[in-house]
Parts: sequence; structure tokens; C-alpha cells
Amino acid sequence: MYSKQRHYKNWPIVSLLIFGVVLTGAFPASAATFYLRAEQFTQTMADGVEITMWGFAQDSAFEAHDGIPAVPGPRLTVPANDTILEIRLENNLSVPISLVIPGQLAPLTPVRDSAGRATSLTQVTSPGNTMYVEYRWENLQAGTYLYQSGTHQAVQLQMGLFGALTKDSGMNEAYPGIPYDQDIVLLFSEIDPALHLAVADGTYGPA
Repeated sequence: MYSKQRHYKNWPIVSLLIFGVVLTGAFPASAATFYLRAEQFTQTMADGVEITMWGFAQDSAFEAHDGIPAVPGPRLTVPANDTILEIRLENNLSVPISLVIPGQLAPLTPVRDSAGRATSLTQVTSPGNTMYVEYRWENLQAGTYLYQSGTHQAVQLQMGLFGALTKDSGMNEAYPGIPYDQDIVLLFSEIDPALHLAVADGTYGPA
């Protein structure tokens, strides 16, 4: 009688251990995927002057073109339970661009010119809208960050290729143990009209 009672007590423990192993293998890390498109557009300033801008638009799929380019680019919100970020970038500009997120770790593959100078911090998305390039971040950390072009940054950030990325650590929790009631993101930037005009009419650069 004692052995039967002991067997009865231990059986559920064995079952739970087996079930736990199955669950562990069935749920891999989840990923948040966004489609961004870089596009040229004009923006009217407060004094009525139209400035040529480069901005990001968020589309529902590659070549869907259902997003509106803006500066800053669309805010990307990664769900708290997602640990991987994938951004698929489409380039409708006339120059190569790329994506980096300072503060988030990702493998970088710098691109250099014939003189050995780095022209991009990582793989570029070529112009021409023929295909997208996927940029991927694993072990994504909670917080608020800038996503931005990692190519010719002195020009491309000034032209508008940047936006905000946020990831909470939990429901209404910015960081572990730091809850919040409301969330407001503010981005400050400035425009150099002379640079934008030079880029627009092709006179930017030492030539």
C-alpha cells in the first residue's frame, strides 16, 4: 500500500517535467518585423519655404507603398515579449543607405571606398527599389532609441533619415521595475536649408 501511494505521488512530477521539455522547444524567440521605405519629398516650413527632405515611411509589405514618408520617421514600437527586431528596408532614393540603432548590439559590416575610408557602418541598401535588405537585431534591450542611416551620416541624418524605436520591458513598464502611466516621445532636430538645396540640385560636395 505504501509503494502504491508513493508511485501515485511521483507520477505527476514526471509528467510535468516531460511537458516542460516539449514547451521549451515549441516556443522560439519571437521577432517584430517592420517594412521601411526611404523616399524623397518636400516639406513646407513655418515661413512657407519648401525644403527637400529624405524620410522613412512604414509600409505594410515590400513595395506596398501605403505609408507616408515623414521626418522624423515613423515610431517603431516593439512588443515587450519580442526579443528580435527585423527591419526590411526599401530604398527609393538615388544613393545607398543603411540602418543602425546606436545602443543596440548588432553585427556590423563596414563598407569602404577605394581609399579605405568607411562610407557606411554596415551593409547598404542600394538605390533602385529592386529588393529590400533586412537588418536584424537580437537580444533587443528595453528602452527608447534612434534608428538612423549608418551611411554618409553627415548628410543623410541632416536630410531626415532617422526615427524613434521603443521597446518596453513589460506592460506599461519602460525598464524592469520602472512603470509609467503615459508615454510621450519627443525628437528635436534642425534643418540647414543650404545643405538641403545643394543635395536637391546636385551641387553638394567638393566638386
